[in-house]
Amino acid sequence: MGNFVNTQEVSITRASGASHATFHPSPLNINVGDDVFWTNNDTERHNLAPAGQPADTWLDFPIPGKQHGQNPSSSSAVTFGTAGTYQYVCTLHANETGEIVAS
Repeated sequence: MGNFVNTQEVSITRASGASHATFHPSPLNINVGDDVFWTNNDTERHNLAPAGQPADTWLDFPIPGKQHGQNPSSSSAVTFGTAGTYQYVCTLHANETGEIVAS
């Protein structure tokens, strides 16, 4: 039986009154080869990249914030082709971090 690629989602949310958004789930456990995309449920825009890497390493542009009455915006898919732990950060908000674990 062959391997199947799954699409996984990370939700970007901000609790009422919170100073920064969080990523759910984090860590996100995936299989090697899975695609991950981020859905922005926050009103501010976000851009994700591996910690210490340039803003366009994973995404070509920031994910727009969710506007009242509209569906949340999503990123393009990022494929994780190698096993490992990937720490990431919002390049627009340095205190917002998450983790992907591919095995």
